[in-house]
Amino acid sequence: MNAKHITIEVDHGDPQTLLWILLPDSITMDTYEQTEREIAAAVAHRTGSLVVDLRDTRVMFSSGFGLLVALSKKATQCGLAMYVVNPSQSVYEGFVTVGLVRVLNVLRVGESLDFLKKAF
Repeated sequence: MNAKHITIEVDHGDPQTLLWILLPDSITMDTYEQTEREIAAAVAHRTGSLVVDLRDTRVMFSSGFGLLVALSKKATQCGLAMYVVNPSQSVYEGFVTVGLVRVLNVLRVGESLDFLKKAF
């Protein structure tokens, strides 16, 4: 059995609340598919907010960008609001380069997370 690639940090068990997922230090072609499956299983039958936390993610290749786009589509299909938080400077610069800052709700370190207050 493969080790989990994600950490679910906040899960109140209520489908109307916040699901906070911490991604690993890197997203590569080797970890992409399992990570996507784990998150898809975690968000199944939920509504509310999905937060994808990148605070530990230092390396993100195109597979990682693809993962976030796929998650955004899955979140939309499930009726979830998705937020990507705490990208490192280099990961954020990658988002800017490929145009993901126009597609994803990205909040950098220090930006307000007040929008989450309603989830509790």
